[in-house]
Amino acid sequence: MIGPLRLLIDLGNSRLKWALESPKGLDRCDSAAHEGGVCSALLSVVDATAPQSIWLSSVAGPAGDRLAAQLSQRSGAPIHRARSVALIDGIRNAYAEPERLGVDRFLTLLGARQRFPNQALLIVDAGTALTVDLLDRDGRHLGGSIAPGLMLMRRSLGRGTASLGASDQPPPVALTSWGRDTVSAIEGGILAAAHGAIALRLSQAAALDPRLLLTGGDAALLAQDFADAAHLPQLVLEGLQRYAELTESGD
Repeated sequence: MIGPLRLLIDLGNSRLKWALESPKGLDRCDSAAHEGGVCSALLSVVDATAPQSIWLSSVAGPAGDRLAAQLSQRSGAPIHRARSVALIDGIRNAYAEPERLGVDRFLTLLGARQRFPNQALLIVDAGTALTVDLLDRDGRHLGGSIAPGLMLMRRSLGRGTASLGASDQPPPVALTSWGRDTVSAIEGGILAAAHGAIALRLSQAAALDPRLLLTGGDAALLAQDFADAAHLPQLVLEGLQRYAELTESGD
């Protein structure tokens, strides 16, 4: 039996995402919280399958090295690390030092361009950080912005105030509602801050008429307030898949 072509893995600051690639496309996409790069669920996938290669992107510093070492011990497949570069697949990195663009942001650009070629795109990744990146119709990355994600905003309020006590698991709150208790007031304020950041960037990029793409763990929550947005949960893995294809072909 021939195993999956590639195992694609994205190690974020708090969550690990992975997918198996087969001739039919991405399969068995999943995610889990990780502690320093350790994730038993992912290692079980490695043990149960026979990928021909493993591709890893990581913004988690030393945790990425630990995960790569674990994968090497559990599988005989070659392990490749994705890196941000100046030019790939028609995308021109805006950073003067291209490698300093977070590889997760770089891969979402690649995945977005693959899905929507020749369109201007505003790509929002709502994870531990809330990142926004702008890509024009010609594939030029015009730059981006980084702000705390929803969870970081909640936790910063909890740490920085004496009595607010922000919750990691707040009740659902509509952006249009006014909080009638502290927890819902905090959640409404956080949603308003994230919404405002995205809306401001859309306004600033209005001349390009970009399509709005949302990805990341909190994308579904934000998507309810942007009716025209495309919600693409696996965008970073799609970008990693394209990166692997291009790297292996030498393009």
